[in-house]
Amino acid sequence: MQLFTDKLDDLYKIIPQECFPSDYGGTAESITELIRRRNENFKVNDKFFVDGEKEISDESKRVGKPKDASAIFGVEGTFKKLDID
Repeated sequence: MQLFTDKLDDLYKIIPQECFPSDYGGTAESITELIRRRNENFKVNDKFFVDGEKEISDESKRVGKPKDASAIFGVEGTFKKLDID
């Protein structure tokens, strides 16, 4: 147990103990409380996420000719034979 405590002390030198939940020896809230608050925030802000999913781009207004996958990523297809000299 001493080895684990020594490693935590080293970690606290880099990341403050206040950043860790109380379940892991920190001074922040427990993981259960953090999850509860996160879920509550999602519920309160659900309209933001629903509206965000509705946003799309109008490709007809994009300048230049449309690009397909080969123009973006290069060569398409599979290589059946690979010769290495």
